Amino acid sequence: MSIGERYAILDTVVLRVQPAAFCVLPSSAMPLTPRQRRDLLRVERLRDADSITAAIIEVLRGNSDADLLEIEMVLRAAASTAFVTATGDGFRIVVGVQNCLAALAAAGMSAETNRAKLAARR
Repeated sequence: MSIGERYAILDTVVLRVQPAAFCVLPSSAMPLTPRQRRDLLRVERLRDADSITAAIIEVLRGNSDADLLEIEMVLRAAASTAFVTATGDGFRIVVGVQNCLAALAAAGMSAETNRAKLAARR
């Protein structure tokens, strides 16, 4: 074990983590600016799907490199209760885990399929 390695024990699984591996990402992997992230998370606190949708549309208009998957990952990293789900004509915001699971089931999608569709849309 090298000095930079850390171990985290989750139940009976031991994970080896390199701290630098997840702390520094190239800017191309994180197209949202810190200000866009902050503004998005401030609106997310309202738990209002229409307000969150408007904020996401504003981010997408202001940043041509941003995509819906990046926005979904920002929400997941913040432990948000708002979820971005792909639809036939764009996206929809669903608030609550159970509502998200119901929306995905109604659309016949898994979480992985939803993420793939979000990554394909801008």
